[in-house]
Amino acid sequence: MQSFAQAVASWQLAAGRLDLPWQKFSSPYERLVSEVMLQQTQVDTVIPYFQRFLEKFPTVEALAEAAEDDVFALWAGLGYYTRAANLRKAARYVVEELHGCFPTDAEGLLALPGVGPSTAAAVAAFTSGEAKHPMIDGNVKRVLSRVFLIDGRIGEKSFEKAVAERAYRELPESEIISPYTQGLMDLGSGVCKRTKPLCDACPVAQMCRARRTSDPSQYPGKRLPPKRTEMRVALAFVVDQRGVWLQKINRSIWKGLWTPPCGMWSASEVSEAKIEVFLSELRGEVGSAHIESERSLSVFAHDLTHRRLYVEPYVFVVKGLEILTGCEHFAFEALPGVPKPVAAVLSQLALD
Repeated sequence: MQSFAQAVASWQLAAGRLDLPWQKFSSPYERLVSEVMLQQTQVDTVIPYFQRFLEKFPTVEALAEAAEDDVFALWAGLGYYTRAANLRKAARYVVEELHGCFPTDAEGLLALPGVGPSTAAAVAAFTSGEAKHPMIDGNVKRVLSRVFLIDGRIGEKSFEKAVAERAYRELPESEIISPYTQGLMDLGSGVCKRTKPLCDACPVAQMCRARRTSDPSQYPGKRLPPKRTEMRVALAFVVDQRGVWLQKINRSIWKGLWTPPCGMWSASEVSEAKIEVFLSELRGEVGSAHIESERSLSVFAHDLTHRRLYVEPYVFVVKGLEILTGCEHFAFEALPGVPKPVAAVLSQLALD
């Protein structure tokens, strides 16, 4: 009888995903880009971003030399922008400190900015066949939890420890570490789903202990929802026929991205008076002579991991404005990297 690892690897080679764009690469640069993009993001979403990213930055040297704004512009929409910043830092580290010699072992990869154990293990498995450390993402945790009946919730220390111990125990020989690693991810995303797992199509169904229970989807326990801080965000879109004025954010949740002038407050502390002060100060900066019209758009919510933002867009249509302190003017068709809520409003304005 095949071992767990052998069954997963055999299934992946026969029925798993073999045509993902990053799978044609065996070099660590491309595989690191893909693994970083895949953190917290689904495969179908990542594919076009990965392709555009490599078209713009085909080598680690190209990424190391890139301006941060150019990197963020290509990352816009993927979220978790610290990933993009760290990926650029990692490229610069490889070029400047390692003289362009990209590490292919987990230990070397862990020295790169923003690279954690799971990402390092995956890149090492795919590029050098190293089988010293397991890749443990959410899909892998779900598969291991069900097959080996590991109790607990994702995020709980006892559960995470038990899953990690099992993941190390099941590591195969290096000959099959690549299809095994990919197979675990494919199983979790396409077969061993969060709800309604396709047990009849699972290559390890016969050894799955959760399948013998009344409801295998109860494993693992759901992660407790994060406590989100509620915030109100006023965005002042100053626009003319050519484009919009934006400022680069060097603090808060959108560090490194571009937004219109904004005010951000805790929902429990803000008042309408504070928002009006913010808008009045902006009117003073723009100058009443330049403002042709102003209006507010519908408030909408935007959820981040630990925050819920109530976004309040205000639009100031101007004419003859040449300078807005702290901002740069961008044409609508040549925008830099902006947060999703800002992109949503700009798309709406472009249709007006």
